Amino acid sequence: MEENQEYMQQEALSSESAPYQPASGQPVPEPAPDIRTARRRFSRAGLSMFFVAVFSVALVVAFALILRVVRAALPVIDPYVQSILNFVPMYGIAIPLGLLVMGRFSPDSSQPERLGAGRFWKLMLMCFPLAYLGNFLGSLLAAILSGGRAVDPVGMLVDEMNLFEGIFVVLIGPLIEELFFRKALIDRLSRYGEKLAILFSSVCFALFHQNVYQFFYTLGFGLILAYVYTRTRRLRYSYAMHAIFNFLGGIVPYFVMSRMDDELIDALDSMDLSALTPEFLEKSLPSLAVFGVYALMIVVLFIAGALMLILGRRQFVFRAADEELPPREGRRAAFANVGFILAAACCVVLAMINLYSFA
Repeated sequence: MEENQEYMQQEALSSESAPYQPASGQPVPEPAPDIRTARRRFSRAGLSMFFVAVFSVALVVAFALILRVVRAALPVIDPYVQSILNFVPMYGIAIPLGLLVMGRFSPDSSQPERLGAGRFWKLMLMCFPLAYLGNFLGSLLAAILSGGRAVDPVGMLVDEMNLFEGIFVVLIGPLIEELFFRKALIDRLSRYGEKLAILFSSVCFALFHQNVYQFFYTLGFGLILAYVYTRTRRLRYSYAMHAIFNFLGGIVPYFVMSRMDDELIDALDSMDLSALTPEFLEKSLPSLAVFGVYALMIVVLFIAGALMLILGRRQFVFRAADEELPPREGRRAAFANVGFILAAACCVVLAMINLYSFA
């Protein structure tokens, strides 16, 4: 009898201390995702971008006041100095401060994958149809909002690009943007779902440019870059794609435009076919040849990229995250929070100011 009582006491103690073990064949219940913590993290990420926008505007104003004083003493300022002052407030000061606001974070447990050369170039090609279609939509929206009077500031930058700006657009700018929008955001937020983190990163990337012309094409382009980083967790792949894209979209057009006659550029801009007389075409034949090669390159990249998107759409793989949020709750956590709303509102206002200031 005493032995039975001792046995029952030992069983009771062991059942209290041992973890719950489900019956055979029953699934182990997963803990519910912490939506409140997720919303706080997304909000802090949005706040960091809000502060980037605010810091950059404040610094641009401060630098403009400094330049006004400098111009009074030195009427002629070296264009390279002007270029440095244009880029330093955003990329040299505001984005690093934004990273400090975002704070430290521990990346999720996803395993990096290797990206072979073939897959790299397929994904690279996919960027171009998304970017070209996005550029068309952005130009259309800008024309509607401004009554056709606005001018794309990026086009103005390409027309007047110097060596420093070329190096920055291809090498320095993409590196800083990839550190912020791919590494910092996705490493911090992909634990709540890869698709959600990719979408959030791409929307932030598009808003960051504060340019109606650029919004849609940076959104589509950003989706590919974010996917590449999410799969590989290696910044070199998305950075290389970004640099190549900026080279083809910035340096190559500058080279083409610099080889074209001003009269031909004006005729193409105004679509004045009456100016294209046989004598004019014969004189502009070298410029037309350069422009024709460039136009053919765009067509080839668009068609090849569109085919890659159609044929390879099923090759996009998304893995379950550590704390995967349900789709609806995830979108609310990512976009319906104070930080993101402030960042989006600020960037939209700045985009409208930029649009009408160039109208």
